[in-house]
Amino acid sequence: MQQRTVSSESRSLSDNVRWTFFAILGVAAKLEHRRIVERTARGRADAKAKDVKYGRKPKLATHQQREAQSRLAAGETQRSVARSFHPLERCRLSTAHTQSGRFGME
Repeated sequence: MQQRTVSSESRSLSDNVRWTFFAILGVAAKLEHRRIVERTARGRADAKAKDVKYGRKPKLATHQQREAQSRLAAGETQRSVARSFHPLERCRLSTAHTQSGRFGME
């Protein structure tokens, strides 16, 4: 013979309430995720219509890219072409120059 007490009934009730609460929270999360995905897709479509380019900007300018491609096509090694441009070093130097007050930034 098992006795049911008020505490066990309230525990089962609180478990049911907890389960219901998390179920509702899960449904709300799914709906919000769907809204985020739709907004993102709409934003991408709008950006594509405006010809917005995604991704990082290239380290080399367009004329430098053309020069590098022609040098590679002529048979020069990738290493020598890369060393002649020094894109990372060039970026570091330009940052250091602007921070030190050169180029009219005094």
